[in-house]
Amino acid sequence: MVQSWPDMRYLSLNEEVVYNDETGAPPGLDLTDLTFFTEFPQLQVLGVFLWIGGDFKAIKARPSRKFSELQTLHVGTSAIPGEASINEVAIFVASLMSNKDMEISRDTSQWFPDLDFQDEDNEQWDEVSRLMTQYYTAQRSLHQNLDDTIRRLNQEKAARILSEEQCHALEAELKVQRELVSDLTARQRELEQELAGLKANLPSQE
Repeated sequence: MVQSWPDMRYLSLNEEVVYNDETGAPPGLDLTDLTFFTEFPQLQVLGVFLWIGGDFKAIKARPSRKFSELQTLHVGTSAIPGEASINEVAIFVASLMSNKDMEISRDTSQWFPDLDFQDEDNEQWDEVSRLMTQYYTAQRSLHQNLDDTIRRLNQEKAARILSEEQCHALEAELKVQRELVSDLTARQRELEQELAGLKANLPSQE
C-alpha cells in the first residue's frame, strides 16, 4: 500500500465505531497501529477510528518512526475510556509527530445520531491536545537546558585547557629563568676567581 501510493497526502478510513458481535474484535484500530501510517512520507491528513485499551502504556509502545508532514489527525468518534490514562495517550501521540502544530479533530456520529459522542469525548481529546502542547514545551525546555549545559561545560573545558597551557608556559619560563640565574651565578664565581688570581699576581708595593 505504501509502495503503491508513496505520495498520498489525504487518507480517511472508517472514523466511526463498528461493532462486530460475531468475532468480538475491537471496533477499530489499536492506538499503536498509528505507527503503520508513518510509512507514508507525504501524509498530511489522516482519518481513523481508534480503539484505546484501558491498560495502554506509552512506554511500551515507543515508535521507531514519526509522521514527517502530518497536519491533522481526525479521530472521528474515537473515545478514551475512563480507565485509560489521557496522559499516556498524549505522550504516545506526541512521540509520533514531527509537526508540533498538528491538530486533532473529532466528528459526531453519522450512523448513531441519537448517541452523544461529542461533549465528554471532545473534552478528553482537548485534554490530549493540551498535554501534547505541554509535552512539546517541556521537551524544548529540556533541549535548551541541555544545550546550555553542554555550552557551559565546553566553555569551562576551554578555560581549563587555557589555564593548563598558561601553567605550562609559566613553568617553562621559570625553568629558563632558573637556568639563567644558575649560569649567572657560575659566571660570577669564575669572575671572582679570576679577580682573586689577578690580585695575587700583583707586585708588592712595600
